[in-house]
Amino acid sequence: MSNRFKRAAIDDVTPRNIDATQQDYLLDLFESAMKSVATTLVREAKFDTSDFATAKTRGCEGFALLLSSLTRTDSIA
Repeated sequence: MSNRFKRAAIDDVTPRNIDATQQDYLLDLFESAMKSVATTLVREAKFDTSDFATAKTRGCEGFALLLSSLTRTDSIA
């Protein structure tokens, strides 16, 4: 299956010192970042939230997003 048809999943979220609204905005930015690198060969990418156009209006400046690609094997040995 092509990478563009795969779904990205966030396994766990541990918010610290942010409210629920800001967490939702950060997760939106994270999803956008995942979609931007999903079809590339990038194994790790780091984004500053200030690079996103909506970060300032949503109060999400000053955060860093780190994306790491993991290879999962669903087969049982």
